[in-house]
Formats: sequence, structure tokens, C-alpha cells
Amino acid sequence: MTNHLIMDKTYLPPLEGWRGVLALSVVFFHFSQLYFDAKYAPWGYLAVDFFFALSGFIIARQYEASIVMRTVDFKKFAIRRLARLYPLYAFSILVAVLINQYTLEWDSPLKIQDFGFGPSLVMWVIVQLTMTGALFMLPQPNGPTWSVSAEWVVNIVFFGLVWRYRRIPNVLLWSIVACGALYLISVSPQTLETPTKNVPMARAIVGFCLGWLIFRYHKKLPVIQLSYLYVFETVLMIITLWMTVYHDDVVKAGGDYIFELILIPTLITVSLYRGGIIGFIFSLPVCTFLGRISYSIYLLHYPLTYLVVHNDWLMSFSSPSLGILYIGILIVVATTAYIVIEKPGRALGRYLTRKPIAVEGAPAPAVAN
Repeated sequence: MTNHLIMDKTYLPPLEGWRGVLALSVVFFHFSQLYFDAKYAPWGYLAVDFFFALSGFIIARQYEASIVMRTVDFKKFAIRRLARLYPLYAFSILVAVLINQYTLEWDSPLKIQDFGFGPSLVMWVIVQLTMTGALFMLPQPNGPTWSVSAEWVVNIVFFGLVWRYRRIPNVLLWSIVACGALYLISVSPQTLETPTKNVPMARAIVGFCLGWLIFRYHKKLPVIQLSYLYVFETVLMIITLWMTVYHDDVVKAGGDYIFELILIPTLITVSLYRGGIIGFIFSLPVCTFLGRISYSIYLLHYPLTYLVVHNDWLMSFSSPSLGILYIGILIVVATTAYIVIEKPGRALGRYLTRKPIAVEGAPAPAVAN
């Protein structure tokens, strides 16, 4: 029995499922730090690099050919991406600012008065409104928004390169990955969790280009017998789980870079095979549901975490009851935000970029001689 790539679907359930699991990984990473003062998912920040690679694959798959053929111009591209990213981004910034400013009296990550009322505050507001925080390394009121900013910047660069040069050679993308990885290693030899010296943007660039390359090569992947695929997937998952369990040890040997450059691309690639174990697991309804609301989970978990940690009644719950209660509240909040904010935003983006409807009997456009 042979296996075939998932090539005939616009929607790829395993990649959606990955997004949900990755979002929860970031949640566990932050929540354990704030509540337990420890890292029960110390590898959680690597989920962001996984997000960047998924974004590179999906954006290239959805837009590269259209940009090359000039069926999508910058206006349409920007509107669609902003409609996807900006509404929830802006809402999460507002919520985080209100929480930090008026709810927390101590141990607050950021308060408006930290900037003073002058050029610094004006600059900070402009940076937040334009989603360019990753370029300026300014403090974020909602920690996870740095990656949304980095993705937005990389998306714009992606469009510019494809529009200008049409076909970006694979060797150039590999060179960008290599240079980015060397830069990251030189700045932070052991861990990718270093929010300084342009590390956030470098992580976004490397991850996005890896995802772009996966898209370029995935059509050429061989047909594999399921028995061989099962063996490979089993070994891959054992290695991945081992490296997450013993993350604090393997990180000293450059484990983060093994994750970013080898394991993440391999996991995405294997997920594209129909009939595989990994593809099946991450296509389960619970995973794809979490994937649909993953953006809301990702952006809203941070301010919600601070509300929970600084609420005496909620903190009266013992572990693991508090964690279960927190996840339940987060899923309800994220689902609501998805319905009320994300879906209308996407619908507006589709409406603004819709094709004009031809009117019967309308005069034909003039043709230049």
C-alpha cells in the first residue's frame, strides 16, 4: 500500500492542527513561568519558530503564484494580510494596555508612564499601530505581539521580492537561511530565547524562508510505503519528545538550532503525507478546532494569564485545578474572539478584495490601439 501527498486540498488539516498544539505550548510556557515560577514547558518558545515556518509554507502556497502572475497586487495582499492579523492584534494591545495600566499595581510588564509623555511615547504608539515593534525592539504591552509584528514585516518583504524578481532562486533562500542561522548562533550560541540584537527578526526570517523552501520542494517528495513512513514517524516523534523532555540539557549543545533547522521542517514535511500517523493525529477535530482559534489563543493568553495570576480568588485554586480552569477560560475567550473579531475581519478582507461583478449590458472597456 502506498502513500500520497495531500495535494488535492486547499485546506490542509494537519497544519491547522499543528497551530493549535503550538499555541497551547506557548501558553504552558508562559503560564508556568508566571504561576509556578518555573518552566514546565521550557521548549515552548520554539513553537513560535514553528509558527514562522508554517507561515512561510502557507503564504508561499497561497500567494507566490498569484503575485508572479500579477493577479494579486500589493493593495490586495496588504488588505488580506491586515484583515487576518490586525483586528485581533489591535484588540489584544488595547486589552493588555488596560490591564497593565489599571489592574496591576506591581510586577507589571509595562505601563504607559514608563515611556514618559514625549517623543518616546509617540514613537511607541506609532510602532504599535504600524505593527513594526519587532524592528525597534521596544517593550510590548502584550508579549506575544512581537512575533505578529515580525511576521507582518517578513510578509511585506516576501511580497516585494516576489513582485520585483518573480522567481526567487532556491539557492538564495538557502543562503538567507544559512546567514540567518549563523547570525543567531553568533549572537546566542545556545538558545533562541534572546529578545535582543535583532534575534526576533532573524528567527522570523529563517523560519519563514524554511517554510517557503518546504513549499517549493514538497511537490517533489517521493511516494513512500506506509510501513516505512510509520517507522520514520515513530523515530521522529521519539527524538522530538526526548528533546522536549530533556530540553534544558540539549539546549546546551545547540538543541534549539536542531529544532529550528531540522526537526521543525521535517515535522511539517511529514505532516503533508496522507495516511501518516502524524498527519492523522493533527487532523483530529480537537486539534483542528484549536488550530482555528490558535491566533486568539496566542494573542490573548498573555493578558489573561496576568489577570489570573493577580486574582486572589482564582489563585485560591490549587494545582492542577487552576491550570485546568485557566485553559477552560482561555478557550472560551479565544473562541469568542475568533467569532466576534477574527471571522468578521477576514470577511471584510475578502469583501474589500473581491472581484468586481460584471454588469450585464455595461459597455465593454476601450482597447488601446
